[in-house]
Amino acid sequence: AGAARVALDEAEPLANAAGESGVRASIAALRAFIANTADGDLDAAVALHRQALALWEEAGDAVAANSGRYNLAVCALRGGRPDEVLARLAEAEAEAERQHDWRLLSQALNVEGEAHMQRGATAEAVRAYRASLELSWTLLAHTSFAHALWNLPFALVRRVDAAAAARLGGAAERFWAARIGAFAPEDEKDLARLRRRAAAQVGREAVERLWREGASLSLPRLVESALGHAPVAPS
Repeated sequence: AGAARVALDEAEPLANAAGESGVRASIAALRAFIANTADGDLDAAVALHRQALALWEEAGDAVAANSGRYNLAVCALRGGRPDEVLARLAEAEAEAERQHDWRLLSQALNVEGEAHMQRGATAEAVRAYRASLELSWTLLAHTSFAHALWNLPFALVRRVDAAAAARLGGAAERFWAARIGAFAPEDEKDLARLRRRAAAQVGREAVERLWREGASLSLPRLVESALGHAPVAPS
């Protein structure tokens, strides 16, 4: 983060002097990312993302401005304000559809699912995660696909659908390890918690069997299973 701050400090006066609203917006957005991830200062990140959005709108960059709306929704999610998340995403998703910005839409749908989970609206969360997963699969957007696939089992187990949750948990674990990378300690804890919740509904042996089934699914069968379109058997 230190080197990035130095580069931004050098670039910002030049952008200001040139009156480049779009460049100034990008600098503000990068500063927001640093504030959020490196400093843990969510309030500063929100203020910078708002500045970036205003500058992108001033520059007439509709695509970048919509990414700014998405960034503010993500900040609201981290702040535990799901109603604000959904309000911001309603605008961002509609604009992404108008722009045919399908990658942003796939990401926004996943964040929508997380907001519904914060509200305890698990049916809506399942719908949003499935929509994100289906769109990401169509786009071959592996990162968005991985996030939706990871989140979906946690919504399903809360809807007392332990069999589907355990099967998709195994699939998500395998896909994430193969396409994204090593698990963080918190990820390992999340998987263990998913197993425990599913086992409380159908028993430990059933969960382990279903987990292995999910891990063995081919990608097309995995998608069918996640979307609830077909009966599942190991493939």
